[in-house]
Amino acid sequence: MTIHRLDVHRIERPTPDLVDVDVTVTCTAGTYIRAIARDAGAALGVGGHLTALRRTASGPFAVERAATVEDAGASLLAGGGAGFLPLAEAGATVFPVRALTADEARALGYGQRIPATGVPGQHAAVDPDGRLVALVEDSGTTARVTVGFPPP
Repeated sequence: MTIHRLDVHRIERPTPDLVDVDVTVTCTAGTYIRAIARDAGAALGVGGHLTALRRTASGPFAVERAATVEDAGASLLAGGGAGFLPLAEAGATVFPVRALTADEARALGYGQRIPATGVPGQHAAVDPDGRLVALVEDSGTTARVTVGFPPP
């Protein structure tokens, strides 16, 4: 785990044996924020726990781009709009894109392997119509599906 940044916004002592601290932590995945609170409380001699925890970003996705559940649901039902991120766009945001031919997309849909690209890591496999078919990863001379997304 790596803590990239820890900003202290507020420190209050509502009672002599209690310290309230509001912080923002920027860290790598797998960091246990509750453990940081516990360790900080132990260092201060007061014990420590969380009274609130809010994830404001995960990878390339941040709360600033998020919509309310109600708005996102309305956008989903409308087929797009604010708060709706199409699956292919989400995949392309996180993974490099591998453009598929129609034959490759069909083969992956049948659970078959397609030729490897020689580029390591997972890729968002997108068909000619722009639909995310699968996440694929090279395995020897072929690419295999690690997660498939069947057509609607």
